[in-house]
Amino acid sequence: MVKKGLGRGLQALIPAPTGPELGLSELPLNQIKINPQQPRRRFDTAKLEELADSIKTYGVVQPIVVRPKGDVYEIIAGERRYKASLIAGLSVIPAVVKECSDAEVAEIALIENIQREDLDPIEEALACKTLIDKYKFTQEGLAERIGKSRPFVTNLLRLLSLPQQAQRYLSEGKLSVGHAKVLLALEDKSLQMLAVEKVVRSGSSVRETELLVKNILAKTQPVETEAIQEKESKKKGSDPVIMQIEERLRTLLRTQVKVKSSGEKGKIEIEYYSKEELSQIVETLIGELC
Repeated sequence: MVKKGLGRGLQALIPAPTGPELGLSELPLNQIKINPQQPRRRFDTAKLEELADSIKTYGVVQPIVVRPKGDVYEIIAGERRYKASLIAGLSVIPAVVKECSDAEVAEIALIENIQREDLDPIEEALACKTLIDKYKFTQEGLAERIGKSRPFVTNLLRLLSLPQQAQRYLSEGKLSVGHAKVLLALEDKSLQMLAVEKVVRSGSSVRETELLVKNILAKTQPVETEAIQEKESKKKGSDPVIMQIEERLRTLLRTQVKVKSSGEKGKIEIEYYSKEELSQIVETLIGELC
C-alpha cells in the first residue's frame, strides 16, 4: 500500500539555507537545550547507544536543526542525535540555525517524528492536541499539514478520552489503535477499563475485541428500554428482515440504529454523541459505498 505524502514535509518547513545566518555551524553541545514541545516522550536507551557508537565512528551525518533562544539554541529537529552525541562524548555538533515561531517548532517536531515513525499513538495524539489547542489549528488544517485524513486526526484525538492506564497500554504496544477504536464504543469508563484489562490479559485480536464489546453493550442495555422495545415490537409486529438490517448497521457503525418502516417507505435513525463520532459514521458509510 502506498503511503500518503506528509503534507508540505520537512523540506518545505526547513528549506535549504540560503544565507549565512542559516548556514551550517558547529555548535557547542552545552549551548543547546531540548525543545519542551518535543512530542516524543520516550527514547529507547539501547538504540541511543547504537547511534552513539555510530557517531563515534562516522560522526553526525545529518545536522540537527535549532533556533536561537536567548543565549542558547533550542532544538527544532534532531533531539535523538543530540542525546546520542552527548553519550558519544562529543563537545560540538553540526547544526542548521533557523528562525522559527513556537507554532512552527511544534509542527516541525511532529512531522519529523511522524516521518521517522518514532511516535507511539498517544504521543502523536498529544502533539496534535497541542497544535489544535495552543496554536489554533483546525483538525482539517492539521490533517493537511501532516499528510493524513481528517478522520485519522479525529480518531487519533479520541484516544485521549481513554482511561490513563489504557493510554499507557497503547504507548507500550499492549493495545493497538484498532483495539482502542473498538473499546471507545463503551461509554461507561469502568466497563471500558474492565474490557481493556481483559483484552490485554488474553491478547485478544481486534475481531475478538469487537465481539467482547458487542456482548457488553447487549448485557448493559437498560431494562426499561428493552421492555419498551419489546412492547412496541409486539404491538407493531416484528419484521425479521428489518431486525437483521438494524443489527448489521449497529455492528458496522458501532452505535444505536433504528429502522422505522411504514409500508414501502420508512426512515433510518442513527445515533451519535459528538461531531467527531458523526464524522466517523459518515466516513464509514462513504467507505462502504465506494
